[in-house]
Amino acid sequence: FVSDASHELKTPLTVILSSAELAASETDGEKSRQYLDNIHAESLRMKDLVEDMLTLARTESGTRLPEEAVDLSDTVLESALAFEPVAFENGKPMEYTVQPELTVSGRSTQLRQVADILLDNAVKYASPGSPITLRLEKDRRGVVIRSSNGCENVDADETKKLFDRFYRTDKARSAGGFGIGLSIARGIAEAHKGSIKAELTDGNTIEFTAYLK
Repeated sequence: FVSDASHELKTPLTVILSSAELAASETDGEKSRQYLDNIHAESLRMKDLVEDMLTLARTESGTRLPEEAVDLSDTVLESALAFEPVAFENGKPMEYTVQPELTVSGRSTQLRQVADILLDNAVKYASPGSPITLRLEKDRRGVVIRSSNGCENVDADETKKLFDRFYRTDKARSAGGFGIGLSIARGIAEAHKGSIKAELTDGNTIEFTAYLK
């Protein structure tokens, strides 16, 4: 884990160091500000990565906060409303259906993170113009969160690797991100006595399904 994390931190560190050196020797004020902006942006990326790593470490170690009754319907709806304008701005209309009054035992902040990760993943990697769908419903296995979107350059074998930490397809690398979000979602689902999976449907649509109890 430390080796993988070190590899991921190397790129933003390189950018920060190079930008700092260039800013120190630059006489043009505008260019200096650009280098400083780069340092700030990469510093924020490193902060996000460290926070994601800590979350993943906690879920993998089995550390759990005290449980409470969580209105998952409200939690998922809040996530959908937050991401709806983001999806729209990216040209990917979002549709969502949330069955009301579905309650599970767990932590609302972690369960909200599962929905956020699935929607953030869809916004980043869905095919251009592809609609994003999100559903929360109850079935015989418990409460289910499903997200789906059109996808490119993902085959059936890769769907099994998407939850491996730091794994990213070639397309995902060009879209940014650390390849850690889905690992966190899996850890949270399993900590809530559930599971999560990804599968291709109709050849060019990917669906993520999180089962929670």
